[in-house]
Amino acid sequence: MSTSDSDNVYQAPEADAALPSESERPMRWLVVALDVCLAVSVATQVSLLIAFYAYGGSIWAMPPWALELGAISGYAYYAGCLIFLIFVYRAHRNARALGVRKLRVSSLGAVVRFLLPLANLYLGYVVVRDLWKYSDKPHTNSPLVHYWWLAVLAYPTVGYFASGVVGAVYPDLVRWTVVTLSIAAAFLTSRVVHGIQARQAARARRIAAE
Repeated sequence: MSTSDSDNVYQAPEADAALPSESERPMRWLVVALDVCLAVSVATQVSLLIAFYAYGGSIWAMPPWALELGAISGYAYYAGCLIFLIFVYRAHRNARALGVRKLRVSSLGAVVRFLLPLANLYLGYVVVRDLWKYSDKPHTNSPLVHYWWLAVLAYPTVGYFASGVVGAVYPDLVRWTVVTLSIAAAFLTSRVVHGIQARQAARARRIAAE
């Protein structure tokens, strides 16, 4: 492999990189678990909003079961966040096992970057961008990752304004915008993790075939 071809992205992969079936299985389960959490979170948000309007647009008129939807959505959301961080850690370790040497931080450091206040607004994006870029060829930035990060940032931002003056003046618009952004963020998160997992699996299979 020439330097110009690989752009010095890879070094010799570790021995376990030649066992794609073993390395893929845990990642597939993580992706499935994340998809379930995302689906539950979004479905309960949509159901809660529909119930809100079905009961006259008053939270006080809603039955107890409808109010529980908000709690379920929250549990699913935070479970999804935890699973996503585990995915990032495992994907980072897998990338190194597959010989990727251009990742900027350790696997634990990649997770920590998502937890740093304010700095995570950029560093989290960089971690996922590099994971996608270097997990397999071609080593290019994906627009999908850009759109995902924009949706991830926009969703809580609009949610914050929903509790302020904008939410008071345009309540319906803000509510539906928040739910729409939630759906977009969930869908794009799923596509990104599926994409990273697929790219790493493709590289592992090529290594095993060599």
